[in-house]
Amino acid sequence: ESYGNSTPRHSWSLLLSHAFGGGWRGSLAGYYTKPLETLGGHPVPAYRRWDMRLGREFRFAGHDAEAALVVQNADRSHDREFYRDN
Repeated sequence: ESYGNSTPRHSWSLLLSHAFGGGWRGSLAGYYTKPLETLGGHPVPAYRRWDMRLGREFRFAGHDAEAALVVQNADRSHDREFYRDN
């Protein structure tokens, strides 16, 4: 079998991060992968995903701590990165 199509020809990722002050930090991450074909010949369409994070640093019981809210796949795209028979 050919391995030439079993990896995406192009992919990218992007990370934007910002410190808002007062211990607040936020980030936005994006991922994209071009279509590929599994070694078994199954096509996997291109997919994208956007993740978001908002966190706050604070002191707790004399220690540095952080609480964060993380949303993965925020745009609710339907990724087909993996198949049952992988």
